[in-house]
Amino acid sequence: MRFLPKRCRRQEANQRSVESIRKYSKSDVEQTQLMTLEEESALQLFYQGKCQELCRKLGLPRKVQATSIAYIKRMYLKYSVMDHSPRLVMLTSLYLAGKTEESYISAERIAEVVGEPSLEKAILKFETQIIQDLDFQLIVFNPYRSLEGFCLFLGDWLQEQSYGSEKSGQLSSKMKTEAYQLADRLLLSDAVFLYPPSQCALAMMKVALEREGLDAVDFIEKTCKHAGGSAADVDAHLTHIQKLSSDAKVPSEDRLRKIDLKLKRCRNPLFDKTSEVYKKMKREEEQQKAERKRKKHMERTQDNNARSSMEQQAGESTEGKRRRSSMD
Repeated sequence: MRFLPKRCRRQEANQRSVESIRKYSKSDVEQTQLMTLEEESALQLFYQGKCQELCRKLGLPRKVQATSIAYIKRMYLKYSVMDHSPRLVMLTSLYLAGKTEESYISAERIAEVVGEPSLEKAILKFETQIIQDLDFQLIVFNPYRSLEGFCLFLGDWLQEQSYGSEKSGQLSSKMKTEAYQLADRLLLSDAVFLYPPSQCALAMMKVALEREGLDAVDFIEKTCKHAGGSAADVDAHLTHIQKLSSDAKVPSEDRLRKIDLKLKRCRNPLFDKTSEVYKKMKREEEQQKAERKRKKHMERTQDNNARSSMEQQAGESTEGKRRRSSMD
């Protein structure tokens, strides 16, 4: 049930875009020509996966990919992929996340790596749009910091399980690598929106422990006890997080090509800069802006005239009093 609100918001964004396309299209549009919610989700997952690949290629820390993917997800709670290009959203989110996480990467470098230098200007221009649509809330809490703490505790826990120092070190290193890879996959799901970072990290540790045939229940109990909680309180949450993570599967390239081709044919005219509807809307916005500017200028002129008139009257009154005083 906790997953439902996010799906509803995405459904609403999809429906708004569909209605706009039907309203402004010059010909009748069949439902099969428009993007479904499932197709949108598949495309978003694909570009979130591409974002992770790009982060690795650029040598960026994991916190940057976590933040950029969170930005992508939040953007598409407000918009449909028919509104804003998922590729541009992904690249701009990555650029902005680099700034937020103090791991700056230039728009020029990003455009160069993807092989389209002309994208630099588009990224810089779209950055303001994303910041506004994120309501200027750019800080993202990811599961990696909690995961680092659990990995440190893992070494002590393994020694308690009667593993030698050397064996504990090897197992700890192996499981840390696996847990971080699982956390990378977890970012593609909505679990990071629905549960706190610590629970997301603990769920991935549980999976890593179970894969190695270790006592995950004991590890979770001791971890929760150390934090002053109870394993029973989080068990259902960990199970749900694991399910969400396993369900987040990037679709095949063949399916993506078909979806991408479909997207090119159903862009929302309200956001398509080449459409007549968009151009007309922008002209009207410019006219309204000019009208507001004109009214503001008139109001300022009237205020200045009124102030000058009052000053003149005050001056004349003072001069009259001075003359009467001299005559007396």
